[in-house]
Amino acid sequence: MSRIVLARSENSMIGWRWTGEEPDELNDLDLALQFGAVWEGDELVHYDMEALQWQVDAYNAGEYMTDND
Repeated sequence: MSRIVLARSENSMIGWRWTGEEPDELNDLDLALQFGAVWEGDELVHYDMEALQWQVDAYNAGEYMTDND
């Protein structure tokens, strides 16, 4: 698995910016975190791009269910 930097924190109105390495359909920071991305210092990273893409695709197809537990 490789380390993919999805976003970086910055001094701006929203406080972060996508790097362009995230899946095209991923446009929500909270979703990225639900899908396993973590902040490591100033970088939001994910270690399995294939799994992340699968989760984004399933979510966009309406097949993703969240677990409240």
